[in-house]
Amino acid sequence: MLIRFLACLAVLTACVFPSAAATSARGLPNNPYGIMLMIGGDAQTAGMLRHMQLARDMVGEWGYVRIGAPAGAEDVSDLVRTVVGCRAMHLIPVLTAMRLPREYYDPNNRDIPIRDADGSLKSFEAAYEKWMRKVYEQGVTIPYLEYGNEINGGYYAKHPEVYAETCIAASKALKRVDPKMSFGTAGMAGCALDFYDDMLTKAPEVKDHIDHWGFHPYGVNHPPGYAHVFDNYGLDGQVDLERLLKKHGVTNPVLIATETGYELGNIGDRRFPPITEDLRARYLVEAYQKYWAPDPELRAVMPFMLQDVRWQNWNGWDFVREDYSLTPMYIALRDLPKPEGSDYLPPGPCSVAGRVVEASLSRGVPGFLVWVRRPGGPCYAAITDAEGRYRIENIPAGSYTISAFCDGFTSSPQQTLQVTGEKDAAWNAETSRVSFLAPLENSPGANVANGWTPLSSDHVYALDSAVKRTGTASQRIRASGKRQGIWQVSAYESVLPGHTYSAEVWVKTKGLSRDGVVTVSLQLTDSFARVIATSRVALEERGDGWSPLTLALSAVPTARRLKLSLDVEATSGEVWFDDAYLQDATWPLPSAQAAPKGDGSIRGFVWGPGRKRLLSGATVCTVPLGLWTVADDLGRYTIKDLPPGEYRLVAFHPDFDPGELKGVRPGQSGKDLELAETPVPAQLQDPGFEDIPEMSSWFSSWNKFGTTEGIQRDGWHKGLPELPDGFHPHSGKGFYGAVAGSNVKDGGLYQTIAVEPGALYEVSVWSYTYQTPDGVPGDVANQIGVDPLGGRDHTSRYLIWTPLRPSPMKWSRIALKVRPVNARMTIFLHHQQILGLMFNGNLFDDAQVRKIGPPLAAQ
Repeated sequence: MLIRFLACLAVLTACVFPSAAATSARGLPNNPYGIMLMIGGDAQTAGMLRHMQLARDMVGEWGYVRIGAPAGAEDVSDLVRTVVGCRAMHLIPVLTAMRLPREYYDPNNRDIPIRDADGSLKSFEAAYEKWMRKVYEQGVTIPYLEYGNEINGGYYAKHPEVYAETCIAASKALKRVDPKMSFGTAGMAGCALDFYDDMLTKAPEVKDHIDHWGFHPYGVNHPPGYAHVFDNYGLDGQVDLERLLKKHGVTNPVLIATETGYELGNIGDRRFPPITEDLRARYLVEAYQKYWAPDPELRAVMPFMLQDVRWQNWNGWDFVREDYSLTPMYIALRDLPKPEGSDYLPPGPCSVAGRVVEASLSRGVPGFLVWVRRPGGPCYAAITDAEGRYRIENIPAGSYTISAFCDGFTSSPQQTLQVTGEKDAAWNAETSRVSFLAPLENSPGANVANGWTPLSSDHVYALDSAVKRTGTASQRIRASGKRQGIWQVSAYESVLPGHTYSAEVWVKTKGLSRDGVVTVSLQLTDSFARVIATSRVALEERGDGWSPLTLALSAVPTARRLKLSLDVEATSGEVWFDDAYLQDATWPLPSAQAAPKGDGSIRGFVWGPGRKRLLSGATVCTVPLGLWTVADDLGRYTIKDLPPGEYRLVAFHPDFDPGELKGVRPGQSGKDLELAETPVPAQLQDPGFEDIPEMSSWFSSWNKFGTTEGIQRDGWHKGLPELPDGFHPHSGKGFYGAVAGSNVKDGGLYQTIAVEPGALYEVSVWSYTYQTPDGVPGDVANQIGVDPLGGRDHTSRYLIWTPLRPSPMKWSRIALKVRPVNARMTIFLHHQQILGLMFNGNLFDDAQVRKIGPPLAAQ
């Protein structure tokens, strides 16, 4: 009977809305489809545009994207870059911003603004106005601003009138900059009916300063259409919110949902099936078609989220997976027909067209953002195509400033341009390539160049202006008997799947001991600089002359950044590094561009350890020049266009240690390369999780899988009812932890170590779990597993697991015994959370591997 009732209710609810969809802020056709981005102008241009293109393909022309920025920031360049990217992609940004710098709030409560001596919030207001004027002076405008995120908890839940007062102050300040900006409340957790009712009752004047109202209609694992049944806990909960706002005198309310969606695997309500890939695709399509798009008062809906590129503990919500494969819900929404959308800025009859070329090669540069603007707006933009060509359309006539930018190249100087409706205005630009990394140049008062990090605090580093190849200085490192070096990581999202990257560093030595080793390493990393794959080349020539070391490495789908390391390990001597250069390898390295052109080639195969299998996808690179290729599906490679001379060939593959051949000349074939197993430590690194990073996700000794979190400090998550002092480690100061509230994290971490094949080992870890009473006991549990072959796939059929076991609010030891088959084995720590409870918690500490018996043959 209940099922029949719910089915009928779904049909009735689908008929609530009139057939007309919402219009845009200017009363024009509106496309309500959207998505929450996790990327912006702080990312490399290519990565930012890759994500925006994925968003644009899914939400359609003039759909919506949620972006974020810190209010009151001195530097607004990242926000400007983000908005320009949205303009070029024909996306409408909804900016989430709220918190000013700390000095504007009560020292004891970040939610209470400091008042002026007269009791007003004039200084508080002025800070918002100053910030937004900086943004608008750059030529961009903000169509929608969302004031905070899910603030209907904590202090504001009990004092909504305080939030209302800050809303009024911020709205007044921002409207002085742009009266047309739509100022909105925070995207509230759920539909926030009680909070909004309380706020509008205590501070009814706030409604005169709010243009749109935010909410986050999550539905656990409820299908759309059942919000009324489950206390407004569903995707279609905006109906009750609209009714509430009208009760308080808000006529024709405009609603914007900046989060919603379904987490994979969620089974918060056991009366409904768990969320699968196909089920959430079907639910979201139904929600848009029946409940969201037809609602004239719902301006936009932006599900959470396109791709978790920074946090790496919310990827159960991803529309685009970590390896850039598309989920069924992305595909389903992408393929839906979309309502017509409209630009939020007025269109005009004019256009600008032209080309951006790299000066030294006269070659068009793809991915350049070209934009025209005036102070205070409007701004119009386009992206150059594969030939470097662009066209900006629908520009109102007048005088504009025009320029272009793309990371990895010099930005074009600003110029004034007149556009009319008669014909395209022409604007062309030349640019030069620059490294993805900060240069090795003089930094006043520093021993290491800006942007680079030394491996130690030893007094062995110096910037040397007397010994340099070009520029103002080189980086000198004095040998000390242990490894010394410097490193730098590229910007967020500077690695794209399917791309290859190359690096060049010039090196010079003096008095280097015979045992000395000088290496340059190029590594693929995740967002937190955890290494995924390594290419490495060592210096062979020693003496007074400068020698180039070159590398190339093809990206794996999960890579996000590049790390370049310059290392010295010797007992005596000095080493200088200069002209470190990192780029997309579609462009020649500087030394290759300066070399004479050639027509020689080298061919061969790339093999794995012991020549047991051929390696497809291996990158093969020459030293010097850095000419490269990628081995095909049969492991074959051919490097072409080589000038005469002698080369080293170096091969790299993400699963193996690099291999090389020396003394190779163009015209030779059969030059096979064999790669070795990647060295692994003989014992667990950081088994007690005492290497506590600045941010919990930035751990390096262990690798992660699934949806997880990081290494935590003693006292993590204070204030839980049974644990007012928070979680404590089993021993020491740190432990590994993953928690979730109203969602789940199912994942963990792993590490590979060297072992004696066939010997008996005991592998153990201390485990702790926590769950609130609203779930089934035992649904939050941990286990330990071992791959006796040394593989790194947590889904491998060769893995040996202990049973999943809870350990409610106490530390207990989990252990298993195993005989590894190979000379390496991998230890996995897996945490499971089945339900999106009020709070889940899984902890690990003090992992241990002990050899407790010899190989069977030796007994």
